[in-house]
Amino acid sequence: MDGYCMRGEMDKAKEVFDLMISKGSMVNVHSCSILINGYCKAQEIDQATRIFKEMPRMELVPNTVTYTTLTDGFCKAGRIQEAEKLFSEMQGCG
Repeated sequence: MDGYCMRGEMDKAKEVFDLMISKGSMVNVHSCSILINGYCKAQEIDQATRIFKEMPRMELVPNTVTYTTLTDGFCKAGRIQEAEKLFSEMQGCG
C-alpha cells in the first residue's frame, strides 16, 4: 500500500486498504496514516479526511502522525481554518 501511495497510485492503494479490511486483516493507525499521507500528497484532501473520519468506526484512535499529516495537508491546500480546527481537536485529545 505504501508503495502505491509513494507513486501516487491512490486508487490502487485504496484497493489494497479495502482488501485488507474485507479479508479481516489488521488495519491499524499506521496503515490509515499511510493512506492519509498518500491522499494529502496527491492533493486529495477530502479523501484523506474521509479516511480520518472512518477511523473511529474501525475503533482506531488517530495518533500525532495522523493529525500532523492531515493538518499539513490542509495547510498546503490553503484550508487553514480546517487545519486550525483539527489542531485544536488534537490538543483536546491530549
